[in-house]
Amino acid sequence: MEWKRRNRLLLSSFLGLSLLACGGGTPGGSGSTKCSGLNAGDIIITEIMANPKGPDGYQEYVEIYNPTSNPIELNGVKVFISKDDGSNEKSKVTLKDATIQPGQYFTIGDFSDAVDEEAGIAPTPYSHLDYTISKTFSITNSDARIGLRCSETILDEVIWSSSKEGRALILSGDKLNAVDHSSATNWCSIPAEDIYSIPGLTKTDENGKVTTSYGTPRQSNPDCASEEIEVTVDAGTCLENGVARPINYPAVGDLVINEIMTYVTDNSKEYKYLELYANSAVDLNELIVQRGSYSWPISSNDCLTTSAGQYILIATTDDETQNGGLPQVDVVLSKMDLTQSGELKLIIDNSTEEAPAEPVEIDSVSYVKASQQNHSVQRSSDMSDNFCESMSSYSSIDIIETADDGSTVTNTISMYGTPGSANAECPKQAEEGQCLDNGVPRDIVMPEAGELLITEVMVKPNGEDVAKWFEVYAKANVDLNGLIIKKGTAAKTYPISSNECIALARGNYAVVATTEDANLTAETVVVPSGSFSLNTGSNRNVTLLNANGVTVDSYDYASPTEGVSLQLSASTLSSSRDEISDANYCVSTGAAYDSNGNIGTPGSANSECPAQAGDGQCMDNGTPRDIVTPAEGDLLITEVMAKPNGDGVAKWFEIYAKADVDLNGLIIKKGTAATTYKIASTECISLTRGDYAVVATAEDASLTAETVVIPSGSFSLNTSSNRNITLLNANEVLIDSYDYASPTAGVSLQLSASMLTAAREEISDANYCASTASAYDSNGNIGTPGTANAQCAAQ
Repeated sequence: MEWKRRNRLLLSSFLGLSLLACGGGTPGGSGSTKCSGLNAGDIIITEIMANPKGPDGYQEYVEIYNPTSNPIELNGVKVFISKDDGSNEKSKVTLKDATIQPGQYFTIGDFSDAVDEEAGIAPTPYSHLDYTISKTFSITNSDARIGLRCSETILDEVIWSSSKEGRALILSGDKLNAVDHSSATNWCSIPAEDIYSIPGLTKTDENGKVTTSYGTPRQSNPDCASEEIEVTVDAGTCLENGVARPINYPAVGDLVINEIMTYVTDNSKEYKYLELYANSAVDLNELIVQRGSYSWPISSNDCLTTSAGQYILIATTDDETQNGGLPQVDVVLSKMDLTQSGELKLIIDNSTEEAPAEPVEIDSVSYVKASQQNHSVQRSSDMSDNFCESMSSYSSIDIIETADDGSTVTNTISMYGTPGSANAECPKQAEEGQCLDNGVPRDIVMPEAGELLITEVMVKPNGEDVAKWFEVYAKANVDLNGLIIKKGTAAKTYPISSNECIALARGNYAVVATTEDANLTAETVVVPSGSFSLNTGSNRNVTLLNANGVTVDSYDYASPTEGVSLQLSASTLSSSRDEISDANYCVSTGAAYDSNGNIGTPGSANSECPAQAGDGQCMDNGTPRDIVTPAEGDLLITEVMAKPNGDGVAKWFEIYAKADVDLNGLIIKKGTAATTYKIASTECISLTRGDYAVVATAEDASLTAETVVIPSGSFSLNTSSNRNITLLNANEVLIDSYDYASPTAGVSLQLSASMLTAAREEISDANYCASTASAYDSNGNIGTPGTANAQCAAQ
């Protein structure tokens, strides 16, 4: 079914047969300068161009006709315009020095000395105008009145509620008399046919777009076809086969917004359209299309009846040469202008002063901008609330562009949509808490605490624009959709968002990357939203939270090695986070995974890390074991070299084991200073009962003892005051403490060999003496570092 939008016209009924009996107005003559002799009906309005195509300025006109047998001088006749209720009347022009001959037409418009700035041209008088004025002749498009007045006598007037763009309102050519012209049934909009195009109102813009207005200025009007005749009906009613009946207003859901074309070439309003789908047989009369504070009502005298299952196309023009080649237009709303994204509503407001009522919202849609220009956004064919971008082409448009050199280039663009016909089925959309599994929505399987484990971290890759990443291992079947990532102590989070299910089966890996990177070949690679990165200096932490804020896993990773990932040992995958220590992570030793030489195994199994000592452990021939911590008295300070000869020569002291112990974690203090120095090593520094070790301030090749250790920090030995060495175990229990005498340069101070079994409280300064052994280095330093001392002479 098709229909055309009707314009409501009301005409004045001041005319009567008695007026015609007068035989016309004042005869022409040079002495007649006023219109006082004219009566109602002597001249009548026969055509109005209120809404020309394109910009209205300088294109509107009104045509009058002399139905009498005498020429009529128009001196003093005023053309006025007002609202349809007579308010806001304005005298537009008072005619002078103008005569209209019997049975002739006379057109009045503004084309004289104005410039149409929008069109970029300076118009000149056109042959279809008899009388031009130098001020804008602005005729209102709707709810308006135009009339002719002589003094207080209204000679004629016409009232209309709306007008079709580019088409003049005309009095039927067979009704050009003072009686018939007063009936609204004898008025219509002139057909948009080439024979009625007005040369002066046909323009071509710089893009080759043609705008044409249709009318018959200064010519006889065609007869109004019966289907074009304008008839006024009461509010709330419409005409069906010429008989008024109540409008069948749609209820909620009877009409739905089905397709929207908004993102178009040059944002041309004419190319935009709106398609509705009727779920029931209803009338469109008085339906309002609303966008924000803008609304466009559908006005028609005839009943615009839909049938269930019908598609209704609404556009700004039904001219297919202007609207992008729409296959049909059912309703023309010339003022409708849809933004590229926003909210549209269908409203029925049939309240009156006698029966006020709240407007009824029939349907509403929040739509987004299409990703591609000249593509509509359309509802899925299953009539769900799922919208998607149309990929079906319905027409092609030639756009003519002018190059800088003045030449023209024609570009052909395609328009995509299904205006007036069924839409395609849109891909399914997941609701909140769901994802699409092979096109089928299902609930997201949210990981709980411990069901994901962070197994590898690449924080400092080689190369520019190379992704940082971390790897997760699934200990249960889960989805990564909605997983939240935190880094360090920052409050900002980075969610993993996807309409598609990011499923991770138990035993599989996924890689979470800072950006897309073709070198990450894991089956599951995801990039969180936001500017996600990984810290390299402080706050080196990755925390995973599920959608409910529950911590799934958290890992504080070590300082990164450039170009090498830090990975969890393969044998630790079944462990819980609280069972995993830093010792279970190691640098990856596999092959490079990209051309930048970055080493790691993103998305695949890690290798086994070399065994590493945990807290309180050390490595004994590659096997971790617990450190044997010395107790009080298990170690004895037996020799001190505090003042050796030579530059860069190490100071040292010697300790003797009175039990089988490890030196790992041994704490050294000197004098009364608060600073301590720790013997730290992942390898076990074992000392068997009866063995010696040397604690030196620096590496020194002259110290040939089997066990030589260097404490952490800038350790030294005092030579003047605070000459003390104290040993504490890892629990800060005192093991031994020795206040040594003022040193002799190049000679160690040693404990007499006979005192090795004595307790510290049994040893006095008299049991220490200067070493008398041979020099142990080329600087002549004398002592026995790491070997048995001599017996001191009795003192």
